[in-house]
Amino acid sequence: MVQTILRTAVVIAFIFLVACSGYSQTLNIWPGPAPGSENWTQKERTLENTPVGTVVFNVVTPTLTLYLPERAKATGTGVIIAPGGAFVALAIDLEGHNVARWLQERGIAAFVLKYRIIEKKQEGIPTMNMDEAGKYGIADGIQAIKVVRQHAAEWGVSPNRVGFMGFSAGAMVASFALLQENVEVRPNFAAPIYGAPFGVMPAIPAKLPPIFMAWAQDDTVALDPVLKFYEALKSAGDKPEAHIFSSGGHGFGMRKQVASSDHWIDAFYYWLESQGLTRPARSRAYPISRKGGRTRDRDAGKIERRVVTSFNLWVQLQMADDLVNIFVETRKQQQPRFGFPSRDVLTCRLTRIVPEHPGMIENRRQAAVNPVGEVVGQSLL
Repeated sequence: MVQTILRTAVVIAFIFLVACSGYSQTLNIWPGPAPGSENWTQKERTLENTPVGTVVFNVVTPTLTLYLPERAKATGTGVIIAPGGAFVALAIDLEGHNVARWLQERGIAAFVLKYRIIEKKQEGIPTMNMDEAGKYGIADGIQAIKVVRQHAAEWGVSPNRVGFMGFSAGAMVASFALLQENVEVRPNFAAPIYGAPFGVMPAIPAKLPPIFMAWAQDDTVALDPVLKFYEALKSAGDKPEAHIFSSGGHGFGMRKQVASSDHWIDAFYYWLESQGLTRPARSRAYPISRKGGRTRDRDAGKIERRVVTSFNLWVQLQMADDLVNIFVETRKQQQPRFGFPSRDVLTCRLTRIVPEHPGMIENRRQAAVNPVGEVVGQSLL
């Protein structure tokens, strides 16, 4: 009995740490070498403690770093973040990880995209064809959208609430992901920040997903392309949200410099709020009722956010099994004269937070018509 209690305590602690804590992890977005750069030989290099934080060069293997919020805070909204760096570097902190952590704290899943960039062979920014230099990162951006949607249930993200934010060159990546011909793969919203298509202006379709833009009037690097993109969007019939700051320069990212651009991300969050993306999406899950019928769950959003991976499902079922054994034995000894509901009834009530699966539907029906099981189960949850 003592061993069972200890084992259950360990399982509960593990569930708490995994399901209730935000965390980050990194994964490759392509199953093998990224297409088009199989013969690249440059070695990735990282430079830390620069004026803009950590900077990455010579990226050959594109990755996503996940910043998933606590399940209790999760909104179901996800944002892919592409940092800038003129396609020869990535300001991975200022325009990547720092942004991701800010969103994560507010219940928004963030995915920092380390996309492919050309080899840096000289100081400064070389003269280049931006369309040619950016095509690898654009391909990685489109692939990142597919990966996030493929893992949406596992990562607690709704596949129809996946957005794409990019900075400077990363904004070009975000823009082309938004403008791609395959409508099904487009992000559900986009946020190009002080960036745009820097090469030939692509065709702009009408009825694009919602767009948020932000830039500073004193941007000496990207102001002209950004203004052209903004006007092209409006001419096509789209209505981008534009925040134009009086100061901030180019590449302000999450930097605080006592400029009006310091709070661009707050404006972005308020815009998400106006789109209904800072609140959990409604679920069509139906819980049991006391009469055995199905009624719409008033707390469906919470249930949706607590859907877990198959591994966590197994752990929770094990936990429920242990708790039922302990509870049944204890109550039988204490109150034998009242009778007691079956193990299956208690188990189905304890595992109410997981989705329907074989064997559970019948147990739910039993609990619905068993008032004792209903009351006891609720007291345990």
